Amino acid sequence: MINLLIGTVRAIEDQTITLEVGGVGFEVMSPAAQSVNLEQKIELYCYMHWNAEQGPSLFGFSSKQDRSVFLLILKCQGIGPKIALSILDQINIGPFLQAILNGSIDTLTALNGIGTKKAEQIIMQLRGPAEKMVASGSINLDAQGGGLQWKELADALHSLNYSRQEISHVVSSLRAQGGADSFDLLLRKSLSLLSRQK
Repeated sequence: MINLLIGTVRAIEDQTITLEVGGVGFEVMSPAAQSVNLEQKIELYCYMHWNAEQGPSLFGFSSKQDRSVFLLILKCQGIGPKIALSILDQINIGPFLQAILNGSIDTLTALNGIGTKKAEQIIMQLRGPAEKMVASGSINLDAQGGGLQWKELADALHSLNYSRQEISHVVSSLRAQGGADSFDLLLRKSLSLLSRQK
């Protein structure tokens, strides 16, 4: 079992990172794919999933907490690793767990691929385990702010007819800068970056 990989990013494509570790390139699906840069040295906490038809798939996360929440999502009946990855690609773990604990169907249905029935199922099946996870102190709900603002930003730029590639590049750049900017400020920064690329 591969628990942790530490290496250099050699390629990034959508949700996939090619991470070179000791001369070997590992293909890792990760919600961190849009927030890392080529040639950057990173560490990923891993989970290997086995599919009878497709064989092994490797998933990687920037923290143990992210991996723990990913594994929590997989406990929900009918949700596989690709949907779980998509969820974590759109919302930080703190707001996601908060939505489960508060029974916030609106927050969950705002995520691509999650309808009302699936949101209700997630809340019903994961509320108990989520409460235990938060109570144990392993997850700090306040430390993962940001919620849906990256998804909202991407949606806003898409509505302005920017391409997926342009949006991905801008969101990646802004995430790398860090900070807790408001949505309005992030949108202004995005438009400024995109105007320079024209």
